[in-house]
Amino acid sequence: MVANEIQRIDSKAARWIASDTLRELESEKIPARLAGELIQPAGP
Repeated sequence: MVANEIQRIDSKAARWIASDTLRELESEKIPARLAGELIQPAGP
Protein backbone atom coordinates (compact mmCIF):
# COMPACT_ATOMS: atom_id res chain seq x y z
CA MET A 1 0.00 0.00 0.00
CA VAL A 2 1.28 3.47 -0.83
CA ALA A 3 0.70 4.71 2.72
CA ASN A 4 3.18 2.09 3.96
CA GLU A 5 5.79 3.44 1.55
CA ILE A 6 5.13 7.01 2.68
CA GLN A 7 5.74 5.96 6.29
CA ARG A 8 9.35 5.18 5.34
CA ILE A 9 9.99 8.74 4.12
CA ASP A 10 12.30 10.75 6.39
CA SER A 11 9.67 13.37 7.20
CA LYS A 12 7.66 13.63 10.38
CA ALA A 13 4.71 15.13 8.48
CA ALA A 14 4.75 12.37 5.85
CA ARG A 15 4.82 9.65 8.51
CA TRP A 16 1.97 11.30 10.40
CA ILE A 17 -0.19 11.60 7.28
CA ALA A 18 0.51 8.00 6.29
CA SER A 19 -0.28 6.73 9.78
CA ASP A 20 -3.52 8.70 9.88
CA THR A 21 -4.49 7.38 6.45
CA LEU A 22 -3.78 3.78 7.43
CA ARG A 23 -5.75 4.17 10.66
CA GLU A 24 -8.77 5.45 8.74
CA LEU A 25 -8.57 2.82 6.01
CA GLU A 26 -8.27 0.03 8.57
CA SER A 27 -11.18 1.26 10.69
CA GLU A 28 -14.58 -0.38 10.37
CA LYS A 29 -16.34 2.84 9.38
CA ILE A 30 -14.59 3.48 6.06
CA PRO A 31 -15.11 0.05 4.44
CA ALA A 32 -18.73 0.07 5.62
CA ARG A 33 -19.27 3.52 4.13
CA LEU A 34 -17.61 2.53 0.86
CA ALA A 35 -19.70 -0.64 0.66
CA GLY A 36 -22.83 1.44 1.19
CA GLU A 37 -21.80 3.82 -1.58
CA LEU A 38 -21.23 0.94 -3.95
CA ILE A 39 -24.68 -0.45 -3.22
CA GLN A 40 -26.54 2.87 -3.41
CA PRO A 41 -27.49 4.03 -6.90
CA ALA A 42 -25.81 7.27 -7.96
CA GLY A 43 -27.74 10.40 -8.81
CA PRO A 44 -30.79 12.21 -7.49
